[in-house]
Amino acid sequence: MKHNRPIHSFLQQLKKNLFYKIILGLVALVLLFIVATYLFIDPWLENKFRTAVNKNNSQYTIDIKKIHASVFTLGLKLGTISIRTKPENREKGDILAEIESANVEGISLKKAIFDQDFLFGEVNISNIKISGTISGKDDDSVKIILSPLNLGIKRVHINSLNLLLNNIENSQIFSLKNVDVSLYNLHLSTQDTLSIAVLKQFECKAELFSYTSSDSMYTASAIGFDYSTKTKTLALNTFSVRPNYPDYEFTSRLKYQSDCVHLEVNKINVADFKAIAFIKAQDVECSGISIENMNIHVFRDMRKPTKHVNIPMLQDLIRDYPAKLNVDSIHLKNGNVKYVEHAAKANHAGRISFNDMEAYIYCISNDTVLKSDTNWFVLKSTAMLMDKSKLKVLLKNKLFDNQNTFTVEGSLSGMDVKTLNPILERNAFFYATSGKIDKMNFNFTADKNNSSGKLTMFYHGLEIAVKNKETDDTTGLGEKIISFIANIKILNSNPLPGDEIRVGTIEYKRDPEKFLFNYCLKSILSGITTSMVKQPKKK
Repeated sequence: MKHNRPIHSFLQQLKKNLFYKIILGLVALVLLFIVATYLFIDPWLENKFRTAVNKNNSQYTIDIKKIHASVFTLGLKLGTISIRTKPENREKGDILAEIESANVEGISLKKAIFDQDFLFGEVNISNIKISGTISGKDDDSVKIILSPLNLGIKRVHINSLNLLLNNIENSQIFSLKNVDVSLYNLHLSTQDTLSIAVLKQFECKAELFSYTSSDSMYTASAIGFDYSTKTKTLALNTFSVRPNYPDYEFTSRLKYQSDCVHLEVNKINVADFKAIAFIKAQDVECSGISIENMNIHVFRDMRKPTKHVNIPMLQDLIRDYPAKLNVDSIHLKNGNVKYVEHAAKANHAGRISFNDMEAYIYCISNDTVLKSDTNWFVLKSTAMLMDKSKLKVLLKNKLFDNQNTFTVEGSLSGMDVKTLNPILERNAFFYATSGKIDKMNFNFTADKNNSSGKLTMFYHGLEIAVKNKETDDTTGLGEKIISFIANIKILNSNPLPGDEIRVGTIEYKRDPEKFLFNYCLKSILSGITTSMVKQPKKK
């Protein structure tokens, strides 16, 4: 047994030495791979990528500063990537894009070697900045080849995309700020370009989307955007359309520009929204839209020359939408509308407002499957007129009707008539010195030509004064005489003592150059007039 101990010790030592040699060999092999990667594979890949991405891009130069291949994790790390319009193409627009870094993980070697296809598990791209100019005349001015090869990517995550583009042909400005996007299951064929056609499933969050119109008049913005194709839920903190000039300056810039509209909508949630269908074909389909708050300011300068253009009816707008339109319901929780109008011969603008508005809208659709008497567009709304009187309105119209028939019924609670003076004295050139509306009810049916119905307004103690259109004076002899005659013609209460309740007749011929709001308002005013003014006795 004593003779075997040296042999045993020798064998153990030999095993240890062999183990160390294997470990050293593996370490050396790893180091060799790393050195070979940096010295040979990385430069080869950089050259291959530069050649491949620039080969079929006639408009852009694409440069990749550094590429590192990870042999063990089967991935790639790309350093700064820059894309720049070639000098000979810059008259059509000049784009400069920079990507801080891009990491590719989970490359399928089998696909790459045997099928000449590249399948990636995940691609992470950080800090994209795109700026420059584009041409509105050339649709090909921003086409970029995404891939010179067939690519399949399970997930692409873009962290912090910022974009600012100006159109060299007009005043259009496109802006994106701090956009985070995740794209899933992308399949890109050889020569595919930067296009919405590659979208299948995505998530997107953005701090700001902004667009300035080609005439520089308006800027539309979306702030706090959040959407996922998985949940089909769109959330938007604020959407606004803002004029870029004050009211009078805005309307003075173009010959026929009589209107200036400022819209701001807050806390918007859209359920079951099919974003990809909207992006690809402008289809608008969702189960419901909830709006927390909306503010609209409309300024109209009636002194401007009129461009005579027929305005479509509401049903026409819905039916003629060029893609699919299906919205089950819209709920506005709170809204404020201010309308300011400078009448043609007035020295100052008049105003009227609707506050604390709540509205429900049902069945907005151009789907011909809904062609039946049971499917109507419905608007239910309540609002405070001039913050003083509650107005209720119910509007219903047939979705598919050759005459564009619709019905309106509503009511107004009690208010002091003098509350309406801000609009009456500057647009109708008279104002109320006293009087109270106790309540008002109305209903009428209208089509694309005429409206007809009934209106009952209970009021008492009404007295008015007429203004001079040029001087705004109410004390002149002429104005006093006209005021006296007007107060004789206008009945000061309904009902008059000892008389029956007067019911006004709504009859109005539609002005084809005005939209639905004007049509309804003028119809109601026709009923108010016939209920207040002495009517000639029938023979």
